[in-house]
Amino acid sequence: MSEAKLISYTLNDFSTEIEMESFLHFMEKHGDEMYKKLKKYGLLRWRVNQVWNKGGGFALSSIFEYKDEKAVSYTHLTLPTTPYV
Repeated sequence: MSEAKLISYTLNDFSTEIEMESFLHFMEKHGDEMYKKLKKYGLLRWRVNQVWNKGGGFALSSIFEYKDEKAVSYTHLTLPTTPYV
């Protein structure tokens, strides 16, 4: 059972498969670093999944699980200051 008090779900639509693959490549390269940084502030878990039933489009979903409201605030303040975003 998850300890998460808050869950955020984001759907990212891309114009082309190449754009989506580029984003995935970026996340493969920088995702671990981003997760480690945000974990310090209360991010418990984070997952990116491809949405396969998006007819004629390309989409990824992201699920962020936080330990509390404070963790959400900290991660939203911290994310824009990361050097790779």
